Amino acid sequence: MHFTEPVYRNPYWPTYPLLEITVGCTHNSCKFCTMYKGVKFKMHSLEQIEEDLKELSRECPSAKTIQLLSANPFALSYDRLAPILELVNKCLPHIEYIYGATRVTDICNKTVDELKKLRELNMKEISLGVESGDDDTLDAVNKGYHAVMEEGRWTALNEKEMLEELLLFVEHLTCDCRFTSHHTVSTDLNTNDFLSNKDKIINVLKNEIEHGDFDTMAKIRRNKRTL
Repeated sequence: MHFTEPVYRNPYWPTYPLLEITVGCTHNSCKFCTMYKGVKFKMHSLEQIEEDLKELSRECPSAKTIQLLSANPFALSYDRLAPILELVNKCLPHIEYIYGATRVTDICNKTVDELKKLRELNMKEISLGVESGDDDTLDAVNKGYHAVMEEGRWTALNEKEMLEELLLFVEHLTCDCRFTSHHTVSTDLNTNDFLSNKDKIINVLKNEIEHGDFDTMAKIRRNKRTL
């Protein structure tokens, strides 16, 4: 296996097996991060990646998950990333989840259709370092982008669409948890007992979607930098 020091993996994902397809971070300038200082970003060759996958196919042929390294392997274009995922599925035929980290800018260099195709290749979860939605904060830590990208593939959701998206999330959330939503609706949706309050939250959201004053909501959002 080919690994470049230092090796970092996300502890919230299965930590074995690991597959390094890139080295370092494309940005490597965030003021709060020293993980890859002095490490130049590069992509491994497809031949080297295939060599490592063949080794993994011998060591863990029944693997269902794999974590891609390094800092933001999702920075690779679709045309470079898709063949790698195809190789992963070929060499590890039982794979169900492929994990990897990314920056906001890495997602913006792919179309919606390309993202869907990557998911079909079992790229099921990515770790996204957003850090903040406040431009002053993003500038202060030198993230290299702003909350509203100058060029992107998507149009920002309006207040109604954001509520519809939140409703869809709530309807499909089945585990008990602390639920916190910093939204613009007048009703407090926050609760430490989600499942007991799920129906109430859904009804509030449906009512706001049907009867809400979206102009007022938009004004509230503009005046609150924490949203």
